[in-house]
Amino acid sequence: MRGDDELLRRTPKEPEAFGEFYARHETAILGFMLRRTGDPELAADLSAETFAAALVSVRRYKPGPAPAAAWLYGIARNVLARSVKRRRVEDRGRPGRRDVDALAVLHHGRTGDGTGVERRRDGGDVRVGWVGGIL
Repeated sequence: MRGDDELLRRTPKEPEAFGEFYARHETAILGFMLRRTGDPELAADLSAETFAAALVSVRRYKPGPAPAAAWLYGIARNVLARSVKRRRVEDRGRPGRRDVDALAVLHHGRTGDGTGVERRRDGGDVRVGWVGGIL
């Protein structure tokens, strides 16, 4: 069985070496991402991004006292951090609760069908339907 350092060293000329490295670490990286995101689909996407970034930067990998897995987890942490940063930016663009009136389609009446949010306004019931499913 070839070690991780050897697999990464051989990858530029033998792509199947990276396939072996991937198979060896795929489950661990997926678990790492799943524990941090709680979302299986996002975890799978971030894991794929991690391995893609590792493949792109494999020529810069330098074996050292730390195992190659440490290098891979460093890449995973960076991929996760970029995702968090992007999500924060996206979240800033989302409307807050005070923006509800600008997005809501208001209908007087009761919301017994579960399609809206019931609020009391001026003593009456108001049905709020979200435009485009944003909120």
